[in-house]
Amino acid sequence: MKFLHLFKVYSLRNFVEHKLLVFACILSIVLAAASTYFMSTLTDYYQDTAAEEISKVNGHAAIKIQDKDYFQHTFSDDQVSYLTSLPNTTYSTGRQMVTNVMIDDQIGNVFLNVMIKPQENFQKLKKDEIVLSSKAADRLGVQVNDQLFVKLHSQIEKDRLFTVKEILPSNRYLDASDTEMEYSENMIGNAWVYLPDEPVQNVAYLDSPSKSTIEETKNVFSLNFSTRTHEELTEKIAPRIELRLQGLKLIGAITFIISGICVSCAFLFFVTQRMKDYVLMKVMGMKNKQVAAFILLELLLITSVGLVIGLIVGHIGSVAYVSSIANSTLKFFSLGQLKNVLLVTGLIYLETLIFSLIPISCAQAVSFQLFKKKQVNLLKESRIKLSIFVVYLLLSLTISLYLGSFSGFIYLLGILILSLLVFVISYVGIRLVSRLRFVIKNKYYLAFSSLKQTSGMIAFSTTIFTISLIFILILIMVPNFITSFSGTPQEEKSGVVSAVYTTSSDSVVPVSSKLQTHSIEDYTLDYSVNGQLLEVNGDSIEEFVSKAGVVDVYVSETAANFDRLSVNISQRFLESVQKQELEKGQWLDYEKENQIVLNPYMYVSSDNYNIGDKILLSIEGESQEFTICGLLRSSNSSKGIFAYINNSAFLKQNVLLKSVPQFKFYNSSFEEIAGELIREDPDGFLERDSDFLGIVKVFLDDQKAIFNNMIVVSIFSSLFLLVCIQFIVNYQRLNDYQIMFSFGLSNQKLRKIMLLEKLVISLIQSVTIALFIEPLRFLTSSEFSAQGYQFNPAYYAILWVIIAGINYCSYLLTQVKVRRTIH
Repeated sequence: MKFLHLFKVYSLRNFVEHKLLVFACILSIVLAAASTYFMSTLTDYYQDTAAEEISKVNGHAAIKIQDKDYFQHTFSDDQVSYLTSLPNTTYSTGRQMVTNVMIDDQIGNVFLNVMIKPQENFQKLKKDEIVLSSKAADRLGVQVNDQLFVKLHSQIEKDRLFTVKEILPSNRYLDASDTEMEYSENMIGNAWVYLPDEPVQNVAYLDSPSKSTIEETKNVFSLNFSTRTHEELTEKIAPRIELRLQGLKLIGAITFIISGICVSCAFLFFVTQRMKDYVLMKVMGMKNKQVAAFILLELLLITSVGLVIGLIVGHIGSVAYVSSIANSTLKFFSLGQLKNVLLVTGLIYLETLIFSLIPISCAQAVSFQLFKKKQVNLLKESRIKLSIFVVYLLLSLTISLYLGSFSGFIYLLGILILSLLVFVISYVGIRLVSRLRFVIKNKYYLAFSSLKQTSGMIAFSTTIFTISLIFILILIMVPNFITSFSGTPQEEKSGVVSAVYTTSSDSVVPVSSKLQTHSIEDYTLDYSVNGQLLEVNGDSIEEFVSKAGVVDVYVSETAANFDRLSVNISQRFLESVQKQELEKGQWLDYEKENQIVLNPYMYVSSDNYNIGDKILLSIEGESQEFTICGLLRSSNSSKGIFAYINNSAFLKQNVLLKSVPQFKFYNSSFEEIAGELIREDPDGFLERDSDFLGIVKVFLDDQKAIFNNMIVVSIFSSLFLLVCIQFIVNYQRLNDYQIMFSFGLSNQKLRKIMLLEKLVISLIQSVTIALFIEPLRFLTSSEFSAQGYQFNPAYYAILWVIIAGINYCSYLLTQVKVRRTIH
């Protein structure tokens, strides 16, 4: 009872007296609890959505059968009959393609799913109705009941208008794609139509087949199609999903550590500010255990207040955010959220218990004799050294449990070493700068004299501040790091081609005639065919790849890439355009047969080809030797093309029937007849370079959105925590400020002196950050940046201004307390 009475009388009175310090401690707990709860909720959402997305990619079926190549094959009659005859198996078939749609003469692309069989699966969708994913609908700007003109590329179905019946929500922020077609589907956005009489089928879904049926199905479709089970897709995607989850957990762990450091320092300064009182308690007969309980009860009370507010803020924020990105309203309360409340409550109280060991040890280590000394270095006390070591072990164990591995020990050991390095650099820098007091003799002498006297404390606070900012800058790198290892396609540089119009051989003449009628001349015409590289200068492909420097274990795999190549038979070209794409040599001379312009950046280095080399190619089963006359640049617009050739023999009818004619346009003059061609040409398909780059950019931005938003929350909370800790550091120097006031130094002069001091400290912090961040940027620049490593002084100039602003604002906050004390 006496203990509780003393707590009520003394501690609550001190809470009021040191309310700014208490507020800083509570705010630290609020931000720590809110950000941790937000991270936990978002991680749960990501994990739950991942399972649903994997099922969606596999068609919500046990087996998905799809083309191994990009829309190159269709089911044979025997394969369709096999599906029909499967006993005790529910199946559906369809046709997938990327096609054009038009609304108000605006041309766009969608990934079209034509649903064919069986009819009972699609009774809700009529033949002239279309369903769109929200991703496709948003990009095209259409609503329910709008009409779209859809290119069907069908032998029996005419291109026509479809009415939008429904727009389905699509997940923009998670990708479980496994094949090139699935990446296209996720990037472009889906559309579904029901055409029961469509004869061409290239995709099928089977439900609940037996193991024997799975093996039999794989054998039936093994030639041109891949047969993938739901379990196989999950096994492939799981590492990628797990990597992203670890990225989310890493962000949460970094936020937790930053908050833990700031909360620990807040508690430490809150306790050491009243060290004299604890000495008096001991003199009055209180034991160390009672002092420890006294301090712990104070800290737990502060933690409880901050925890309740933090959970409310975190819950409201996470519910609002997840509801916005999920296109649906998240339940305000669920068992999953209750789990997160309990998790965060346990973590925050555990954090309090762990970090309270240091201030408790400080209070226990101070005796009356030790307190009478003018200078006391508590770090020399064995009790405090032991408490710091115990805090390290407990925090390492906590982080390891949070991350699900014992990497937490190594993680915090690295932080400890980094902290020591930052402290040494900061301390040495502050001591060196403080020597300017011997040169400066005016009022600013006080700034540099103050730096010398408080160099240890400033170096300590600088270390906390700098380590936290280093973590924040690392957080900014996390999305690029995750994306680079996630398997998502990367955006390529745009070439000079503005649009590519693909059609059939039968449509080449009418399309060319219409272009001539409208005086459109700036285009090339190529026939894309399948080719196979057989020899280079008499060497087999295996010998050529081996000589190219490929590691022996990858020779066979690399050589296999040359079995199926895209080769363009060039019929019409623009000399000015082709010259821009050449790195060396010259373009095809149509008076000379069997020349080839090579894209040397496919599968091997460009140094392995030379002008005049002989290449043996097989084009649609016919072999012919070609001479290299030119090599394309690495930045050329023909990324997927292996070579351009000229050979009149290959332009005969049997090759043309297997080829894909492509008109490539180099300015916007084609746009005036694009809509007309799309409507009239049954085989026409238009791809704009700008549309593709825009789709890829949106896709990549969506994939990084959750990480970016989590990082914004983490950075926002961390910056507030840093302001709190800097305020607490300046709060510790109230006596210095009061002494300056007592000697007649005006508030205006003191502000100028402190501004100079904060600018100097901020400069030391910025330099220290650069010393640690720039090597990290240098090591990762080759992975994340096509331009390579570039040092930007303006970046650190801005960072210096921000840090100086935080430091100086935290000083100004303490002046409220100084003025009140003086008055």
